[in-house]
Amino acid sequence: MADLNETFGYQIFTGARNPSRDKVLQIAFAMALTLRETNRALMAAGASSLDPKCRRDAIIIFCIDQGCSLQKVNEELYRLGGGHGQLACLLVRTCWYDSCHGAK
Repeated sequence: MADLNETFGYQIFTGARNPSRDKVLQIAFAMALTLRETNRALMAAGASSLDPKCRRDAIIIFCIDQGCSLQKVNEELYRLGGGHGQLACLLVRTCWYDSCHGAK
């Protein structure tokens, strides 16, 4: 499950809305995409591909390789991310993303 509103998901797939990087990742986990497929989806959405040098992205890459669910990846981000609570999950952009990808 991607944990997306049905209407928003439809708008993404019809091209009416542009998803955030984390929304693309949520969809990738729901669809059980491979790392290559996930990076292609990110690039198609105009987002940066997963970077193993970024701690948050490395955890996400590991979870993709292990076939984890969205819930499990959020648990791993929380567990390995220094206990930032909800800020560590895919549902909310984190300071890790900002530091790795130059967002302000």
